[in-house]
Amino acid sequence: MSIASTANQPKVFRRIWKVLSLVPVLTLPLNLDAQDSYPPAQPLQTAPVTPAHPLDPLTPNEFAILKDILQKQGKLSDKTIYNWVQLQEPPKKYVLEFQPGQVPLREAQVVAVSPEKKTAYEILVNLNTNTIDSVKDLGNLQPSLAGSEFRRAQQIVEASPERAPRWRNAVTISKARYPMRSFWTHTLQAKTPFW
Repeated sequence: MSIASTANQPKVFRRIWKVLSLVPVLTLPLNLDAQDSYPPAQPLQTAPVTPAHPLDPLTPNEFAILKDILQKQGKLSDKTIYNWVQLQEPPKKYVLEFQPGQVPLREAQVVAVSPEKKTAYEILVNLNTNTIDSVKDLGNLQPSLAGSEFRRAQQIVEASPERAPRWRNAVTISKARYPMRSFWTHTLQAKTPFW
């Protein structure tokens, strides 16, 4: 590279910078025109009141029936934590043979934690017959933690004056406090347990 070419580099960069600084100004009218061409927003769709197809999502009425069945037949209390509730999809053959007007097969899969019994369950409920088809005690297995469990753990730790400062320090990384505190962060960062 010659001395003359290196002397021209600042001029070239200035020219490029001037051209690039105009790009946002030139593209703004194009973006405004493009925004007008989008179709209007559609109203939000909610779950149907009564399911018309086997793959329709669970309805609010089915959730109420499900809770009633679980409390009466499953012997679960109001303190039960429902970690997961979803439609148990029927077999593919049933879905393909389904005709409009038929009553669809409706089953729900539930993962629930019973604090009183100190165990978790995987439950299959038939919503057509209002019966529990199967209950599997998960024993020592822990399903995913619910938000209410995180909040309760935080309340317990912060209620203890001697543990709360150590816990807060444990979740501080590089002098930046993360908004979501978690117990496993402590095990990754601290040298001594906070309890």
